[in-house]
Amino acid sequence: MNNPLVQPDPGLFIWTIVTFLVLLALLAKFAWRPLLEALESRQERIRKSLEDGTGHDRNWSGCNKNQQRLCNRHV
Repeated sequence: MNNPLVQPDPGLFIWTIVTFLVLLALLAKFAWRPLLEALESRQERIRKSLEDGTGHDRNWSGCNKNQQRLCNRHV
């Protein structure tokens, strides 16, 4: 087991942890808020679209019986 790739190296371990923590801090400071804002606006847009789409009956004026039958088949 003299392979250096499988031997634990404390220095590399410490630098890996430090690098991870620095990256985590940078992402938390600069990326977290814009991501949350984008997700919240998307959620609100979807909610509004669902509210606009529900509660409305189909407007059958101007449709003949054959068109109504075809539309009901695809719902």
